[in-house]
Amino acid sequence: MTPLNWMISNNRWTEIQPTFDRRHELKFSAARVGISELETLLSTSLTRAFPNRQVHSVYFDTPGLALLHESEEGLNPRTKYRVRWYDGLAQQLTIEIKRSESLSRLKSSHQLPLGTDLPTCLHTRRGMLVPTALVSYERQYFSCDTGRVTIDTNISTTALPNGRVRHHHLSVAEFKAPFSKVDINADYSRVFSTDRFSKYSLALRQE
Repeated sequence: MTPLNWMISNNRWTEIQPTFDRRHELKFSAARVGISELETLLSTSLTRAFPNRQVHSVYFDTPGLALLHESEEGLNPRTKYRVRWYDGLAQQLTIEIKRSESLSRLKSSHQLPLGTDLPTCLHTRRGMLVPTALVSYERQYFSCDTGRVTIDTNISTTALPNGRVRHHHLSVAEFKAPFSKVDINADYSRVFSTDRFSKYSLALRQE
């Protein structure tokens, strides 16, 4: 049986024991990136693996934005906490933890009971975290010989402390492969980069 990641008591969500999935995750952002361009760059064909859907994530951080600062500085390991839902299904929430290490990414997901409201805070190993940013976008899903590729467009961000909404005219492509596939094709390393691009950072960036 999978261990519980979170415990609920008196409307208090508390981190217990995350169970992580380890994988490679490379990212590429551009003003515009499309399927045909990626197929040409990667010398492979992309097969649609899942219908498009809207992704919504509320990111949680310390009151002093410690997790944002760690992301901006590129520290390893660094962690992000978010609550995610898809399309208009805000009644079906998932708490996700993403941990970045020098050679891999780890992800832990815990689906909350149907109808659960968005938590007002998370009690974690990093202390009490509060909602700081909302990020929404449309995601396309593809598979290829060595992993999965997603393309995110129509990205909008809301900085929750001041309500500032921004619409970003860029696309973000991500290549994801199981960590067991340690020999990533050189074409992927050439096209995708680990430049620490972060939608969360984009939401709270001052400029």
